[in-house]
Amino acid sequence: MIVTTTDLQNSFGKYLQLCQNEEVIITKNGKKVAKLLP
Repeated sequence: MIVTTTDLQNSFGKYLQLCQNEEVIITKNGKKVAKLLP
């Protein structure tokens, strides 16, 4: 799953739960900046 930094800030708990089952890639200005891994 790919998510923007703004979406991550607004729904951190949701994405923290999602990353328990799948990789979450965080983007800023269209560029990949980080990954949350299970």
